[in-house]
Amino acid sequence: MYRIIDGRGTGKTSRLLLLAKENNGMVVCAYPERMKEKAHNYGLVGIDFISYSDFIKGIVENNVKM
Repeated sequence: MYRIIDGRGTGKTSRLLLLAKENNGMVVCAYPERMKEKAHNYGLVGIDFISYSDFIKGIVENNVKM
């Protein structure tokens, strides 16, 4: 998991999306459709997005222990 912490307007979102693209990762966020639009605006496609609630539901349904 990556956490990018920095100030406003420093490119956090674009760095996170590039990392997801380069590592075939998934982005877990509050508004997946909105973030998908943002990725397309950056010219990035092929990234998977999932909401926090769907991510947690998947953990519970698959009995994943953390």
